[in-house]
Amino acid sequence: MAVATVPTILRSPSPDRPVIILDWDDTLLPTSALTHLGIAADDSHRATSLFEEDRIALDLLSAQVKLFLERCIESAECYIITNSEDGWVHRSCKLFIPDVLPLLECIPVISACSKYALQYPWRPLQWKMAAFRDLLLNYSPDHPQHDESNAFRHIIAFGDADSDREAIHTVGGRMKNCIVKSIQFVPNPDLQQLHKQLSWMNKFMDELQMHPKPLDLVISKKML
Repeated sequence: MAVATVPTILRSPSPDRPVIILDWDDTLLPTSALTHLGIAADDSHRATSLFEEDRIALDLLSAQVKLFLERCIESAECYIITNSEDGWVHRSCKLFIPDVLPLLECIPVISACSKYALQYPWRPLQWKMAAFRDLLLNYSPDHPQHDESNAFRHIIAFGDADSDREAIHTVGGRMKNCIVKSIQFVPNPDLQQLHKQLSWMNKFMDELQMHPKPLDLVISKKML
């Protein structure tokens, strides 16, 4: 399945809706947990031979991911920005959490790695920052084609890495009159930890979006 491509100037956002930026690996897909279970990235045979308890946990997680994305799509302009290679999001989704796959048709997927690795070799933070910049600053007041009616005024970013958090606050800090909120999940979560984090987000999504001020939330394993 082809990955959605995003041109330099994206579709016009609605100023009344936030933009939600999502990481993929260990934020929506339990990549580290699958690796710990001995499943390679494209190992379809191993994916279908999980122990029953792991398959049940993965199915329960898939339901939380699906609900989370449905809520994001319903209330915001959504984008997935990943440091994984082009095509990985759809491929891994089809393999491990296929019930989520139809929702990806509604969400542009941007591979920061594929777009910026040559420009910034071995610098994944720069890949994310460049992708965030291209997405967000096209609508900032400083952009030559800026239209105030189309400006992003409310950004919510979810990720598990320090680079996700640093990138969104660096780029978002350059935007005028914009509320930036970041939620950092725990790194390398197991299936249950990722499930619990997404369950929390599903429970508190309305409060998160309605909060009137910037946020910088970091979830620790002690909280789980």
